[in-house]
Amino acid sequence: MKPCHFFSKLSRAYLFLPLLLLASVISCGKLETPSTSNAQALLVFTSEDVPASRLAVLGIAQRNGRLVQSSSDTGTESHYQAVIGVPENKFFDSMKELSSIGKLKSETTQALPATPSVPKENATPRVPTDPGSVAAKDSPQQMREYLIEIRVTGPAEQDGLRIPAFKDAFLGVASALLSLIYISIWLSPLIVLYIIYRIRKARKARSTVAGNTAGS
Repeated sequence: MKPCHFFSKLSRAYLFLPLLLLASVISCGKLETPSTSNAQALLVFTSEDVPASRLAVLGIAQRNGRLVQSSSDTGTESHYQAVIGVPENKFFDSMKELSSIGKLKSETTQALPATPSVPKENATPRVPTDPGSVAAKDSPQQMREYLIEIRVTGPAEQDGLRIPAFKDAFLGVASALLSLIYISIWLSPLIVLYIIYRIRKARKARSTVAGNTAGS
């Protein structure tokens, strides 16, 4: 087999290698699963300080509504998950405040139910006929409660030392490797031409030496 044919087939075989590496990198990524609760919004954050983000969530729940559930765990990474309930008139304010607890990774908001309007004729209070009785008042309309689910992920801390995120380092190395492979694919024709040039030059040199030897 000629050298040019060999290197041509080899370069074609390497065309599929970047696709395989890219598929392996994508499979290593963790996709966020949809919320299984009845929350109207799901906010997913990354934070360098998960305990501080937890305290911020608890403060927002205390000011604007209530804490429905909360859980946290620490392993190679720190995870915190909470669901807070806020009245409808504080939903958007709470969403704005929650945007400051970390770096927003993804957001899912469901369609919010419309607040039913109260007819004007029903809003006029009745005047009691008995002066001794308590004045009748319209009962205020009950506010809907919206649920917001928050998920926070960050590096874990152990003995005052921060554990690095090895997954990010692996993705960086894989990305650099893919870039090198793509560059080598683009340069492979030049490399093949250079190899063919060297082979021909070497053959020509041997032919010249053999001719001089025969002439002498």
